[in-house]
Amino acid sequence: QLNKEMSGVQECYITICKDKDSLESRLKEEMAHILRTTELEVKDQAIQAVEGEWQFNRDRTIEEIKRKYSPEKKQNCQNDQTCQTKLSSDTEIYTRQELETRLASQQLTLEQQSQEQRIRAVGEALKQLELTLEKDHEENVAKQVEMAVTKARKHWLQELTSLPEYRNHLQTEKEKWESEHEQDAAKQISMIFKANEDKWKKHSVKESEQAGSSVKISELQEKILALEHELDLVKEKDAAFTKAELAKARAQWNKEKSEEINRIQELNEKDYQVFLAEHRNKLNEILKKTKEDFIRQRNELLAQKESELNQHFLKKQNEWSAQQAEKIHLERQRCECEIIAELEHLVSEIPEHLIVESETQCFRMKGYSNTFRNSTNASLDYVNDCLHKACRKMVEKILQTINEKESKLDLQDALQESKRQHEEYKSEKEAQLRKFILSELQLRQKLERLENSLGQETKTKDEEHEASVKLMQKANDDLVRRLKEGESTGSKMNVRLQENCDFGKTDKNSSAKGLEEIRHQYLRAVDKIRGDMLCYIHESKERAAKMIRTEVLKERQQTARKMRKYYLTCLQQLLADSGKNEGAEKRIMSAASKLAAMAKALETPLPNRNRNKTEITNDHPGSKHSDQTPGIPKKNRLPNEADCNQVNHIESQSSSEKQARKCLKPGAPNTINKEFVPHHFNKVLSLATVQNGTSGEELFTKRNQGDACAVDRNPGLSEFQNTTFKT
Repeated sequence: QLNKEMSGVQECYITICKDKDSLESRLKEEMAHILRTTELEVKDQAIQAVEGEWQFNRDRTIEEIKRKYSPEKKQNCQNDQTCQTKLSSDTEIYTRQELETRLASQQLTLEQQSQEQRIRAVGEALKQLELTLEKDHEENVAKQVEMAVTKARKHWLQELTSLPEYRNHLQTEKEKWESEHEQDAAKQISMIFKANEDKWKKHSVKESEQAGSSVKISELQEKILALEHELDLVKEKDAAFTKAELAKARAQWNKEKSEEINRIQELNEKDYQVFLAEHRNKLNEILKKTKEDFIRQRNELLAQKESELNQHFLKKQNEWSAQQAEKIHLERQRCECEIIAELEHLVSEIPEHLIVESETQCFRMKGYSNTFRNSTNASLDYVNDCLHKACRKMVEKILQTINEKESKLDLQDALQESKRQHEEYKSEKEAQLRKFILSELQLRQKLERLENSLGQETKTKDEEHEASVKLMQKANDDLVRRLKEGESTGSKMNVRLQENCDFGKTDKNSSAKGLEEIRHQYLRAVDKIRGDMLCYIHESKERAAKMIRTEVLKERQQTARKMRKYYLTCLQQLLADSGKNEGAEKRIMSAASKLAAMAKALETPLPNRNRNKTEITNDHPGSKHSDQTPGIPKKNRLPNEADCNQVNHIESQSSSEKQARKCLKPGAPNTINKEFVPHHFNKVLSLATVQNGTSGEELFTKRNQGDACAVDRNPGLSEFQNTTFKT
């Protein structure tokens, strides 16, 4: 697209140059024609004025000579008629000599007067021409300087062409113009002098014919030749004088023009430097704005994605909580059924155990219940009471011994399991630390690669922008150079017109209009190029933003997956509690400290992770707790069913250990410690307490309810329970 637009701009520029060349040629032809006509008119007017004055003076002198010569001629005729031949010859000789002297003196005076008048007329005409030309030149120069300054300050954007080429071009054109002007002036002056000479010759011939005498004619011809020679000398002097004055005027004009050109060039250079500084500042501002917009958009996208992830996490958490509630409800029902069945089994095993262990072994449960139910004798009641008391005492002793043995065995098993779990916990933590270190290194390498790739892309884009800007600047330089050449040629022609005549106003307006049209077209092309460049920069910025968004989304997805795994492992470690027997407050505080360390480690950036490794290893970093612990973020809590089963298993182990410790406490008010409860029953009971949040008393009541149900199904067993479990 840029190449197409550049080709279009080049075509526009070529058409503009062609139009400019045609305008320049037309203006040159019109200016040359106007200059010729004005020069011819001025020369004709000056020559006519000089010729009129010279003819008027010559006619006046000739009339005076004729007036003086006519009475002398009459007197000579009378003397010739009256006097003798000798006397007449003497008088004739005398009169001829006097006439010759008088004529010579008069001719000299006339020639001197004519020369002086010619010199005065030529000098006055030259002075008037010089004054008018100087005034016009000063006015035109002032106007042109003002126009040039305003145009240079507003529209000239680049330097002029190389100075030596420009000066050589000016010198060649000046020399051509001077040679043409000198040739035209010499031709016109020669034509004028030839015409004057022809007229003067004709007039002198007529006067000589009127004079009549051949001698006088010859003498007058000789005098005319002398006068012609003198006129030639005067012409040469006048030509030399005019050439010297023209050379002086041209030298002064050249000096003034060179000074004006230098001043305009300095102003153009200053304006060009100012324009460059403004353009650079604008480019820097645009780059800053683009960077700020990029950072702002990136932050907005990050915040948006975080909010979306939080919403998705909350939704999944709610779904998971609902599923877990359903699972807990089903597990609770299943556990209740199992507890009831186990209680029934235990109740059925107690009589058999008593029959085996007791020394008396007097009866069996079924026969005793049947006999007890069928007996109606009062003596048997007393015996039964005694037996019940003895059996109750024996059962209590047996239960105490069994509980002591099982508590010892349970403690040993719990200690062994706690050691094993502690070792497994250590090995898992070490493996997790290794995995996290490797993941951190991989993430750092990925980030460095991304930074390098982004830096290379930005460098390449900056180089492309700089290359395109340089190309556009070159095109602008060419356009400005050609426009300045056109303006310089137009200004030269305007200067010539304004120096010679006042007829150049209309042509100046037309040339100014043409230049303004060219300038408007150039400014449109520059604006179009600038808009294209801005569009290209905006598109490149959008592409870079899209790439960065995709990379950020990939990194966030990877980190979310890793955080999920890390959260599950940490939650498992917190719930396991490594077999420690501490209070609820201490457990909560330790969990909160671990969670705070984990949050701190997660919130630190990548370069600062190495500095916090010791803290992470000491405080079990990255451990997350459930929603019950305060001050813990709700991110990264997406456990699945397998993880929940692991958590329940660990909770059951910890609760079984606590039940075993409670059995060892002497003088406990809870009556459950005195009952016969096997190890697997303790595990089931602790699992129910952990999952449902119920206490031991509630479970005991549920156990009694299960016993009641069993008694309803087996009435013989209910009577045995009433006798044995009465306190």
